[in-house]
Amino acid sequence: MKPALTFSLVFLAYWFEPTIQILTRRRFLKEAKFVVDYLHQLSIIPLRIHNVSNSFHCAFKCIELDECLSFNLGTSPYGGSKECQLLSFDKCDSTQHLKASKNFDYYSASLGVVQGNNKPCKNGGQIQPFYWTGTYKCACPTGTQGMHCGKNNI
Repeated sequence: MKPALTFSLVFLAYWFEPTIQILTRRRFLKEAKFVVDYLHQLSIIPLRIHNVSNSFHCAFKCIELDECLSFNLGTSPYGGSKECQLLSFDKCDSTQHLKASKNFDYYSASLGVVQGNNKPCKNGGQIQPFYWTGTYKCACPTGTQGMHCGKNNI
């Protein structure tokens, strides 16, 4: 990347942090929105733990690791730095592990389809996002089928 473009991306990401982060994997440049669940933590064993200054740096640590899908960011006991816990699952995979926390905020990459009331999986179906392709599938409960779990298979 050219220095001017790199500076522009870093500058924009700094000012719009934590909502817009640049994701780079396998030579593809993608833009993603990280959704924050304030005062929550995905309570699973982290892949790695880093001390960082802000969510932007933690997001880039996650991007560098192919297995990372989300992260917890909290205050660490080491001065002004924050503890960055890189995670191999996200809240869609591990809903039961998303817990209230006084010390962490939870960040997950978002697909536009799961924002607000625009939830594509019907009848209790669970969304399974594929972040790097921007697609998803629905895991349908017993008795339903179809792309969005809208059809009864009785």
